[in-house]
Amino acid sequence: EREYDNKKVSILLNNGVPMGLQFSITGIGIVMLQSANNALGTIYVAAFTASMRIKYLFTCVFENVGVAMATYCGQNLGAGKLDRVGQGVKASLKIMLVFFVFTFAIIYPFADYMMMLFVDSGEAEVVNLAAQYMRIANYFYPSFSLSEFSTTLRLEHAISPLAHIGVIWKSISNMCKAPAASGMHTML
Repeated sequence: EREYDNKKVSILLNNGVPMGLQFSITGIGIVMLQSANNALGTIYVAAFTASMRIKYLFTCVFENVGVAMATYCGQNLGAGKLDRVGQGVKASLKIMLVFFVFTFAIIYPFADYMMMLFVDSGEAEVVNLAAQYMRIANYFYPSFSLSEFSTTLRLEHAISPLAHIGVIWKSISNMCKAPAASGMHTML
């Protein structure tokens, strides 16, 4: 029962290597973002830190939709119910879209007030920068779910060419977060 099987090893590597790359790209992106942010000084570090507190409240929903879909799709693939995978992906995309509209409606008018939960209102520059970061980063929140979808798609060999979209999307998302935190916001 415990014999070496080239086919099983190949399947594991085919799924595991892209997943490992995805997580390493995320880790590298976070280190690069933090390095760029630290070089800008205390105002930007304070703004970034405050905005990250609020950001996690909003992004956890997107991440969890993606994780739930990975489980849902895995179970249905295992049961051979491929039609349910498509239905689940469509339903989760609708959930993401509705929540994205909700986050957009909350963040844009109220970002400044949310930042004042963590920053003294006398620190106007920090509040403004943190709110601006939140408004820009909001566009990329759906990428959290889409990056989890890439895991699901990697497990479905029929649509494996789409599997690497999540890795690319995650990289782009991490790179696009950097301008808001790194002072390049004046270019936007």
